[in-house]
Amino acid sequence: NSILYFSKNNSITSIVEDANSNRIIFDGKKMSLSAAALKVLKNIGYNWSSARGSDYWVYEGKTLTARRLELV
Repeated sequence: NSILYFSKNNSITSIVEDANSNRIIFDGKKMSLSAAALKVLKNIGYNWSSARGSDYWVYEGKTLTARRLELV
């Protein structure tokens, strides 16, 4: 299982549960990338109603969004 780091604070991590399902384990619970990102953002003071999770989770130094765009 791969470890993802939160882009705004790399001490915050999650574990990829299944790369094909876009589900991660964060704070001991299975959830989507977006749900986990929003939870972290709210905890650090942002009052957003939504967040694109792939913009905030990093693997091997790049956000998941950037990695996906490289494949296109």
